[in-house]
Amino acid sequence: PMTTDNPAYYGSMYYDTTKNAIQCYQQSSGVGTWGACGSAPDDIISMTPEYTGAVLNGTGVGTMTADFCANQTSVLTVGTLCASGEARNYYKWTSPQATPQTYGIYVTYRLPSTFKSFKSGTMSLTGLVDSTSNAAVKYAVFRKASAGTIYQCSADTTNIGTANTWTSISPTTDITSSSCAAGGANPFAAGDTMIIRITVSAQSNANAYVENLTFQYSNK
Repeated sequence: PMTTDNPAYYGSMYYDTTKNAIQCYQQSSGVGTWGACGSAPDDIISMTPEYTGAVLNGTGVGTMTADFCANQTSVLTVGTLCASGEARNYYKWTSPQATPQTYGIYVTYRLPSTFKSFKSGTMSLTGLVDSTSNAAVKYAVFRKASAGTIYQCSADTTNIGTANTWTSISPTTDITSSSCAAGGANPFAAGDTMIIRITVSAQSNANAYVENLTFQYSNK
């Protein structure tokens, strides 16, 4: 690559076999210079029920359904769970049993070959319970290495929150500071699979609802 300033070549690129990265020729302080190209864009993942790559598992006695609510007067009104201006897809778990009945929603997401690291504070799950004593929504995060070992990254969260209020909760341990973070004992790597176990529990005809699951990661 040229080492003198040449505006005609601004925007040129080459692959540096020593740095194992593409280098870009761009203007800096009025002259052309070679350096790392701009950062790859982040991926923003927002999963809406019914989640892609999700399966149901459990032995609890109850009913799991997927449904939709919306609330825009004279335009679109479906169900009663949405406040004015809202529209939501959700899972609903309910049970008539007198003791807690649980069921699991397992979501898997394979990280692409360009994966670099997760973005801090971006993972959340939105849900609702109509009784904090008779219903619960929790989730935990796991890493399945491409070699085949499974590690727990974050334990189950506490219950989703206030009754009859859609609430977004973060993992018990942020994914960027857990043992599965970059620099941790078992860091996520490109090609690994992230597993999110969402656990819903209900009794005495109470209801647990699960909506969007979101997270972000940066690319190489």
